Amino acid sequence: MRTFCVLLCIMLILPGCAANAVEASAVVQPGRYVNNAYLNAGADQTEAIVIPAALAVTETPRNAPAWTEAANRLVAHAGGNINGVQGTDTIEAVMVNYNLGHRVFELDFNLTSDNVLVGVHDWGAKNKAPTLQEFTSNKIGGWYTPSTYEMFIRFLSSHKDTYMVTDTKSYDLTDAQITKQFQIMYDITRKVDPAARDRIVIQVYNQHMYYLINKIYKYPNILYTLYETPDTEAQVLDFVKRERIPVVVMPPERANQPFSDNLLALGERVYLHTLNDYKEVKQWQAKGVWGVYTDSLVPGQFNK
Repeated sequence: MRTFCVLLCIMLILPGCAANAVEASAVVQPGRYVNNAYLNAGADQTEAIVIPAALAVTETPRNAPAWTEAANRLVAHAGGNINGVQGTDTIEAVMVNYNLGHRVFELDFNLTSDNVLVGVHDWGAKNKAPTLQEFTSNKIGGWYTPSTYEMFIRFLSSHKDTYMVTDTKSYDLTDAQITKQFQIMYDITRKVDPAARDRIVIQVYNQHMYYLINKIYKYPNILYTLYETPDTEAQVLDFVKRERIPVVVMPPERANQPFSDNLLALGERVYLHTLNDYKEVKQWQAKGVWGVYTDSLVPGQFNK
């Protein structure tokens, strides 16, 4: 009987303790997510967010993608510099930077007018796509091979330690254009080497694009890039948690410390683009940034 009374007292007391604990946790600093809301510094309003309140406590990290461990956390932007020339998106740039230690290559892709996916950032001021023959008729920068998506997939197939991050510029395309583009990508890998899909990192620009490409194929490696997304910080946090997207990429100006801290609390790996100064990269890494896209830095510079 005495034991029963003791247990009853404990049960009556504990809810009050829990309530006090919750009340105490409501004392927060501006610029943090608390109780599903973001408290803006100097603001009286809160911005609702549908994610767990306890972001101050780091969750158990999800499985980190293998590509984020490669090449000292560097991503070779547009294949990386080649002979001082950046942004070529060519197979030669990938080969040169592979020999310099890079293993993760971000590459830009657009469709020619006859529906061949090629490595190119854009079609210039007129934004008019050429035919494949026209595209391949002139060397890039006067020296380098105009390269197709298939050429890069064949490189992935023969270099099993490499990864490719796709920059498909899908933020300004229609759903039909995005679907066509990703169907072509799927068909090429099916023809050349289906296993290479596991080392393709799809860069998505908004939530709608993510769900659209999942109808074609659910790529195992996805990252969310923020330079064109309409999402607020709250929406980004909700999306990457809900869909278990483990990597977020953004320009430095968007990487404010409260936002970065909340991403890290979710177990995200944060990348910045595009940085070419070693000291600047180390400063960002000290703030929790995991890796960077770069034109000119090489992995050997980051060896301890």
